[in-house]
Order: sequence, then structure tokens, then C-alpha cells
Amino acid sequence: MAGKHMDASEALKKGWELLPGSEDRGCVQSAAGAWLMAQCCQNLGDKAMSHYWLKKVIEGARKLKSGFPSEAHYWEAKALEALGEKKQAVTAFRNAIACHLFYPSRHEAQEALRVLENAPNRPHRGKQGQNSKNSQELGTIRLSIFNLN
Repeated sequence: MAGKHMDASEALKKGWELLPGSEDRGCVQSAAGAWLMAQCCQNLGDKAMSHYWLKKVIEGARKLKSGFPSEAHYWEAKALEALGEKKQAVTAFRNAIACHLFYPSRHEAQEALRVLENAPNRPHRGKQGQNSKNSQELGTIRLSIFNLN
């Protein structure tokens, strides 16, 4: 289903309905399924639905913490990172690693931590200096719009 996000989204919705995630503990696949739904929605340009599914990832992950703590923290961290919650994502990735998250997810969590911890506290990721140049240009544009230069 590569590149067929609409078809993938429909298939995932059908699969989602079959998951036993409605119980108190949930299931590992519910967090992963919600993550895939969020990614499909994001690729289709539906940010609101992507946000909805990212919240479902977090909800599902929190139900998993008693039985599958490393996976729960991992999926929670991925969703928090996607939602822009950097500090919470860092904490969740650290918790996942501390709970003995297995490879390949462990490697992905370590890489995400490296990126998140070294990223400047700005909403835009990019080359150092690029953001300041863009900010200066944007400031100039704002000034010219309001005739303040």
C-alpha cells in the first residue's frame, strides 16, 4: 500500500475496529495502529485527523504501561514528538530505553533523543543560521507590511 494513503487508511480503519483495545489494558497493536493512522492522515494533509490519531496513540500507550512499559513509553514518545511536545517526548524516550526497549525501536529512540536533546528550543528544525536569516527576513517583511521600517 506504499503511496496509497487513502487505501491504507481504509484498511487500517477496518483493522482498528478488530483490535481488542477497548479493554482497560489495551493491546500493543492499538498504539502502533493509531500511529499508522496518524501518519496516513498526515500524508493525506488532514492535520486534524492526524492530531486525533496521535492522541489515540498516547491513550493506547498509557493503557499499556502496566504490561508493556517499554513499548508504551516508546509509542507515547513518538506521538508526543509528532505533536511538538519536546520535553515530554524526551522523558518518554528515556523511560522507554530505561525499561529495556528492544532493537530496532531502541536504536530509533536513541536517535530521536539525540536529535531532540541537541535541537535548539525553536519550533523550526533546520541548519544553524538558516533560522536566524529567515527570522530576519520575516521581520523585514512584517515591518514593511506595517510601514514601520
